[in-house]
Amino acid sequence: GGNVALLLAADRPEKVKKVAVFAAASHTSAYYSWATEGLDQLTPEAVEANFQWWLKSHLQKSPQPSKWRKFISDFSAMCATPVIIPEAKLESIKTRILIVQGDNDIVRPEHSVALYQAIKGSQLCIIPAASHFILFEKPDLLAQIAMEFFNKEPNLFDWTKLG
Repeated sequence: GGNVALLLAADRPEKVKKVAVFAAASHTSAYYSWATEGLDQLTPEAVEANFQWWLKSHLQKSPQPSKWRKFISDFSAMCATPVIIPEAKLESIKTRILIVQGDNDIVRPEHSVALYQAIKGSQLCIIPAASHFILFEKPDLLAQIAMEFFNKEPNLFDWTKLG
């Protein structure tokens, strides 16, 4: 989702004023290898056997709970497809971007820093003690950060005004 939002900001800036992304990865090398090994082979049976906590929540919140097996199959296919957003495309983004990441995520923190550096005027937020499942871990904090980003203009300190 975050990658699609970044592409939309780059390709159709007239469509978006601000974008918040969580654990976006402009290249597959952004992920720790241990986190992605086997995801391209994830099956509905494996989810039923090993990820009941995720499945229960997904079934409760999904508008189409009967299609969860297709979702897992599509997710597995997506994981088998390399993701690449060229740096020049990132550098072309003029939309206000908030990059959020947990410090215990499957995306390397240095990748989020690289995104922040590539997208001029972006903001970066690394949330402590948060993983790729921050929506389960710290939903209120993530909502607060997002709402502040969407509803307020940043009040950045002007370092040129120091004595």
